[in-house]
Amino acid sequence: MPDLFSIPIFFILFRETIEAAIIISVLLALIDKVSASSTRFEAVSGKLKRQVWLGVLAGLVLSLVIGAVFLVFWYKYAINLWASAESLWEGIFGVIASIMVAITAIAMLKGSRMYEKYSVKLAKKLERQTETLRQPLKALFWLPFITMLREGLEAVVFVGGVSLSETPTSIPIAAIVGILLGIFIGFLLHTGGSQLTLHYFFVISACFLLLIANGLLAKAVGNFEDYTWSRAINLAADDVGTGAFDPRRSVWHFDCCNPEDKTQGWGIFNSVLGWRNNATIATVTIYCLFWVISSTFLIYMRLKETKTHQRKQQSIPGQSLSTAV
Repeated sequence: MPDLFSIPIFFILFRETIEAAIIISVLLALIDKVSASSTRFEAVSGKLKRQVWLGVLAGLVLSLVIGAVFLVFWYKYAINLWASAESLWEGIFGVIASIMVAITAIAMLKGSRMYEKYSVKLAKKLERQTETLRQPLKALFWLPFITMLREGLEAVVFVGGVSLSETPTSIPIAAIVGILLGIFIGFLLHTGGSQLTLHYFFVISACFLLLIANGLLAKAVGNFEDYTWSRAINLAADDVGTGAFDPRRSVWHFDCCNPEDKTQGWGIFNSVLGWRNNATIATVTIYCLFWVISSTFLIYMRLKETKTHQRKQQSIPGQSLSTAV
């Protein structure tokens, strides 16, 4: 399973796809809304929607071209560096992947509110440009174009960073499933899917992503220690990770439960949770510390959001009173 499906890649592409799908969905809904209230726009609603899809297609093609160039350049030079110190580079890219997945998790927590946020933002933009027909036509091309370009390039950078710590065979299926599920969720939001159900879906996904991010970070620390120990005992690069470890730093070491053994199922726990049959003081400490820091940050975010909401609620009566006076 871990060799055929990369969970971090799946969630990264799912998140980027759903944000793009939401913006496109909001634009199409706004066109329907404006067309229903204006006979001038009703006659050209098809043309307006065509502009949206042209912008989507142009942004997607350009992001794929730039992304392909970036990945070819990246892999061409990364492979040469990889051969000399595999454990070191696995550790570096593991840290990068962990940060990217953690950012995706935090963004996922706000996923259920993205539709409302973009509805307000894009409605204001469109309202400012309804004096002539030419202006909204331009806006309805450039908004999805820039959105697709931004989300596409973000996905390329994130996937490029994470994929170096994943096996190549695990990327295609995960990428396709992530994109398709993102489109499906975007469609549900467009057709009026249950906001409550989607909220729980995003929260569970975010928790799962934090587990993955923590596992990647702990595994990266383990790779750094493998590299340091191999240098200390003059172990060949090809032999790193074959069972040699520093007993002075070991918390536990099991002869069983080895994720490198493909005949057992421990590779799944390695991919999702960063499981290693050899734990060290550093890997256990960083695993616990990650949860302390991430939990503290999420509590802070929640308190800040609650205070902001309370201030908005308190400002409404004041605004009403000043308007009345």
